[in-house]
Amino acid sequence: MGNSWKVALLLGGVSLLFGGCSGGDDSDGNGGSGIGDEIASCETAAAASTFEAIRMTVFERYQCTGCHNDSITEGGLNLTGDNVWEDLVYAPSITSMTGMKHRVFPGDHDASILYKKLEASMTGETLPPSAGGPMPPSGYGQVTADDLEAMRLWIRAGATADGVVAGTQNLLDCGLPVESTPNKLPPLEPPEEGEGIQFLAGPWQVPAMSEDEVCFATYYDFTNSDLVPESARRPCTDREGGPDKTCIAYKADTLAQDPQSHHSIVDIYTGETGPDNTWGLWTCHGGEMDGTMCDPLQLTKSANEGGAQCGAGVCASTVKSSTACVGFGPSDARQKQVGISGSQEPVQIRDTYGDGVYRLVPIKGLVIWNSHAFNLTTQDTTLEQYLNIYFAGEDEQLHRQRSIFDAEDIFEMYVPPYEEQEICASYTIPQGAHLVRIGSHVHQRGVKFRVWYPPNDPDCSPSNDCQPNEDEPFYTSYIYNDPLELNYDEPLVYDSSSREDRTFKFCGLFDNGLNYPDLVKRNS
Repeated sequence: MGNSWKVALLLGGVSLLFGGCSGGDDSDGNGGSGIGDEIASCETAAAASTFEAIRMTVFERYQCTGCHNDSITEGGLNLTGDNVWEDLVYAPSITSMTGMKHRVFPGDHDASILYKKLEASMTGETLPPSAGGPMPPSGYGQVTADDLEAMRLWIRAGATADGVVAGTQNLLDCGLPVESTPNKLPPLEPPEEGEGIQFLAGPWQVPAMSEDEVCFATYYDFTNSDLVPESARRPCTDREGGPDKTCIAYKADTLAQDPQSHHSIVDIYTGETGPDNTWGLWTCHGGEMDGTMCDPLQLTKSANEGGAQCGAGVCASTVKSSTACVGFGPSDARQKQVGISGSQEPVQIRDTYGDGVYRLVPIKGLVIWNSHAFNLTTQDTTLEQYLNIYFAGEDEQLHRQRSIFDAEDIFEMYVPPYEEQEICASYTIPQGAHLVRIGSHVHQRGVKFRVWYPPNDPDCSPSNDCQPNEDEPFYTSYIYNDPLELNYDEPLVYDSSSREDRTFKFCGLFDNGLNYPDLVKRNS
């Protein structure tokens, strides 16, 4: 088909050291020598935080401080000074790997070069030349599985400087406090001027030992802002409100949220209701002006003077507990909205949607934040979100991307106590679609999710007792709160006129205590 379009499909409802060093990258060394400053060890002192325990075990035990100290700073990195955390977290690396630019990217170990280099020392994986060698280098031992898992958990929990991450106490064996602290990540830096813009949600309260799913709104207007170049402005389509409105074309996005979230869904309202009290009371969320009344339309005026500027906080509507935002906002809120981003992980980095692929967002409007969070600690906390979008130039605006979330059968399962049930359904992708991403979404009792490529029966549904295919699925995910996501470098093209040849089958297995007694739902 001539005007093909791209699609992303979502199915379903963690002493003194001498060392050899080289002059090259952030975290490997193969020649020379150096002495690191003295650091307390787990044998002489207990660690107060997970990061302190990592310094006292991983960085010291494997002589990382021998190459990264006050005297020898391989790659500009000093692991012995007072600024070790700042030199790692969000810090650019002089080495690089595909999709990775930072030593530690809070919330995402797969985007953290430090983690990948430590992992390579244990697995023996050969790193690309641009990444340098593993850490620690050959001859200085290999990190243990416990060390690596502690590093993963620390990064996934936000790479906090002073928190105690659940699960790291036994892995690091360094006298860490038994009680864990809430997961928080440092604010995501906004894009460079001219490259993109950032949307802020502001914090909402998540009390100790609680869980909630909430909705609230924020307002933005970049119509007269120099932050959006003319090359990224184009007429909206009917999905965003019609061609008489202006939209921003963007080619990539990064969503970061505090790592106690089950999901984030970020939509833009495209109806006619403005930022009035239909959405709730507008106040400053967070910062020194927290709770101050604000007017979201007065974007350049301080909230103390009746405007929208909330200092370190964000002007937002009342936070309302609501599953999937049902009953939130004006009556047309659920019909008049377009997705901008979302994630089931602390961080979702989409460096590009593909060559020439872009998405659209209105240049002004209301952001609907649907956030589901839990707090398993004994301390109150908040959940905050940061969303960066990156502009698509005129030559990059070739193929429009559309996300599809199929949740038609989300409430079809019925699993009595101590039993299990697998239900299946199908989804027929539109003709001409180019598939670039696929994932899944279930909740705690969803223990396995599978998807089969076409051809499949388009009429497969729970109502006709559709069964799983006998052949192997291309997609299998077992973890409900961190499901597998597949991204295709080369899109899968579906041009066939046959519905069967464009139909995916997906099946979810739900266990209410049969094989996992702890999962049994005891209360109605």
